[in-house]
Amino acid sequence: MSSPLGGYGFGMCWWDKRKSAGNPVSQFKWKGAPGKASGIIHSIDIHPSRKHICLAGGSLGTIFAWDRRWQKEPVFLSGVGTGGEVGNSVCESEVWEIRCDPYVQSQVAGNVPSSGILPVMGCSEDGILAVVKEGEQPVELMAEPCAINSFDINSHNPSEIVCSLEWESVAVLSRP
Repeated sequence: MSSPLGGYGFGMCWWDKRKSAGNPVSQFKWKGAPGKASGIIHSIDIHPSRKHICLAGGSLGTIFAWDRRWQKEPVFLSGVGTGGEVGNSVCESEVWEIRCDPYVQSQVAGNVPSSGILPVMGCSEDGILAVVKEGEQPVELMAEPCAINSFDINSHNPSEIVCSLEWESVAVLSRP
């Protein structure tokens, strides 16, 4: 059984109990940028059809993809990049949860090369629910005056999203 683990400093390890006696089979540790604080990973998702791609969301609005086939720097989709620059940021706070977005994937499946990172949805502490595509500005789906703590995408109808809000309430969003 394989599983990823993320933590402080945007470091990630991939564990495979079948191949390793307590040691990770692959790992990456982001070295960060001078003058920038290390971040914490809050959420991890594995791409459903590309099991070698691990997505992570965390501090400073950061969402990145790590392709385990190539042990190099991750692909930053949002937030602080490898040079410390902030670009295409979903938010300025913590990204609480991320997921591959099957709705957008079905819309663009033919237009994304097999080496590209498919769209990712994330929610944040500052109340943003957005979709992020590699090399593009994030598309904000919802903005709330409180944190969006988590969300779920309807597997039978990916245009429907249910969000859990900080104020002990639920928001339902339906995309066209």
